Amino acid sequence: MVGLTMSLARELGSHGITVNSLAPGPLDGRFMRTFPPEKIELLRGGICIDRSGRMEDVANAVLYLPSDEAVWVTGQALDVNGGLYI
Repeated sequence: MVGLTMSLARELGSHGITVNSLAPGPLDGRFMRTFPPEKIELLRGGICIDRSGRMEDVANAVLYLPSDEAVWVTGQALDVNGGLYI
């Protein structure tokens, strides 16, 4: 997905089109409740921000990418994961 994002950004940039992708981390919700408690604790232990992710956290990133504030952002895979992969 990252390679496709970068390729499309390069191809479409000259037409004024930006292309980015979003890579969310584990979020509180129905899907996470299907995990065993020890797996959830393991995931939460790797998150730098001391709380679980919320749907709103990802929604804010989704709203940012097509906004005027992100006009110079292209070819990026935005990690929205509370620092899980640092």
